[in-house]
Amino acid sequence: MNKIVVTNNPKVTLYEDLADIVFLENKSVLAVLKEGLNVATKGGTILVDPTKVNLTKTHYKSIPFFKNGEGTPNEKSVELLKAAIVTLEKAGLSETLDKEPLMAGIKQKGDMESLEKIIG
Repeated sequence: MNKIVVTNNPKVTLYEDLADIVFLENKSVLAVLKEGLNVATKGGTILVDPTKVNLTKTHYKSIPFFKNGEGTPNEKSVELLKAAIVTLEKAGLSETLDKEPLMAGIKQKGDMESLEKIIG
């Protein structure tokens, strides 16, 4: 079973020895969710519900997955990610990262803390 993290948070590379990191440099949360959907359709099981936070107010996002060698889409993971993507597309978010907001560092730390609880 592989651990995979899809992220736009550059600090997550600290976990390269614990998980496969898919780092999306200069990409938004929407791009992270779309890549996460790609992982889920190839058998990845999402470990956190991305809709539990306000995605329109988050600058950095990391989505951890467990993946067996099956390759069968994980329907629950696919549905969660599709719902999150629809929310962000309705909000008009693009796939490229906007200028880092003033509070981004705090949100980046929160992203790291939640990820550490799951994979670290």
